[in-house]
Amino acid sequence: MHNSPMFKVNKAVMGAIFVMSTVGVHLPAVAQSTANYQAHTAVNVLSDTKLQAKVSINAGSASLTEILKDLSMQAHVSLVAAEPDREQRMTICLPKTSLAVAMLNISDALSHNNPGPERWLWETRLNKVGASTYLLSRSRQFLAYEAKERDYPRKQAAMLLHKVYAAATEVLTNRDSLALKSLPSIYINWFTSPETSIFCDALRSLNAGQIEQLADFAAVPLQNGLFAEEVAAYNVDWREQRLQQQANALQNGLPDPFPAGVPAAPDAAPSIEFKVDDYNGELPDRVSMFGLWLNGVQTVKGGSLHLTFEPLKDSVLPLRLPKAVDSATVIDIGQAFVHAGVTGRNLRDCGKVLQALALASGRNIVLEQFYKCGYRCSPHPELTSVTYGTFEDVCNLICDSWDLQVVKKGDTYLFWSKTWALDRAADIPGHMIAKWRKQIETNQRLSLQERVEISKSLSWPQIAVTLRSWLPESGPWSFRGYLALKQMQ
Repeated sequence: MHNSPMFKVNKAVMGAIFVMSTVGVHLPAVAQSTANYQAHTAVNVLSDTKLQAKVSINAGSASLTEILKDLSMQAHVSLVAAEPDREQRMTICLPKTSLAVAMLNISDALSHNNPGPERWLWETRLNKVGASTYLLSRSRQFLAYEAKERDYPRKQAAMLLHKVYAAATEVLTNRDSLALKSLPSIYINWFTSPETSIFCDALRSLNAGQIEQLADFAAVPLQNGLFAEEVAAYNVDWREQRLQQQANALQNGLPDPFPAGVPAAPDAAPSIEFKVDDYNGELPDRVSMFGLWLNGVQTVKGGSLHLTFEPLKDSVLPLRLPKAVDSATVIDIGQAFVHAGVTGRNLRDCGKVLQALALASGRNIVLEQFYKCGYRCSPHPELTSVTYGTFEDVCNLICDSWDLQVVKKGDTYLFWSKTWALDRAADIPGHMIAKWRKQIETNQRLSLQERVEISKSLSWPQIAVTLRSWLPESGPWSFRGYLALKQMQ
């Protein structure tokens, strides 16, 4: 029944975001132990007289180790990140500022401008010779916050399911209901199309408690007798397929797959399901797609059908556009791309693109960065054709392309991914990608032993979502091949 969808929600209409989910897909746990995050008192960097030296930094897609080393050398102050976080990547463009402000910008961007305890902290430690070192690390509260945020796509999809349910239960009596108006226009077709209205009928048959079960990705049995004609048609097709399977086996001298006879219908009762549409974990780059399925029901003549929900983006632009635009506010990002060397694969790197934007606009920009890849990382089509606009125009376009949030704090624009916790779970340390790239450059390919090493070192989402996009020469990779390599000695 779980075939490629014959009907999909229009992505352009939905404004969908493409994200990963931890539900139905086994993303790797945060690799760091909370033992590395001891409770310490954060230092107020702005009031620390040792941190007032002027610094400048322009780093694109660099590790925290590289960034803090650069700032340390400029200010003659020791800055380090905690061991588990040293390979966290950032883009930071601060032409002229104090070290204290730079440090605060870094921790604010990584904390997503969170003023509470769920944030990255600067602490002071004494090194072996008794000199002060400033240590950047995630608080324990932040780790708990991160674990919750890995559930972001499920929460967004569940909200959409509840909206559809509310509209489905009201539309029969009130075509102009507020519940219906709150949905994208594509869903209105559900209530009129012969092919999809059956799904609305199925939702209407459920109570609020059963909808909660669906939101948690559980199958809910349909009422006895509901869709009797469609269930009977499904059973006929189901039995004919098994009879053909039996005939093929006997014709080829194979054991009878149904020695007791082919049953008239499958054992499982007809049900409605709402779950991650990622082919049981094989396609983690599609796990933003949540399928609504009718199992044991023929939903279209001669076949089956399912609908795909995609979590909605925020409808409000991250930055409001200025009311008036004059020539002084227009920047030429296309020209900045040329100066920053942003072409080809670099155009998929939001860090490189934001670095070019900082160069073109003269703005301070700090980005928490991960390897965002696949179609989620493909640049917005307009980024390849629109070469100029207001700073707000370009910011909103970049945020739309890479699903970023942006806030302005002081003179600095802080950017981070809306799905940062999931991005971290599928991220790969930069030194590992560099190592494998060097091996490929030397030997033209990876050896079997090296592929086994990768399979044992990375989760399948890390390979499928990140490695296949940023180092395709390491493949080809398949889910079954990955499992086989993982078992090899």
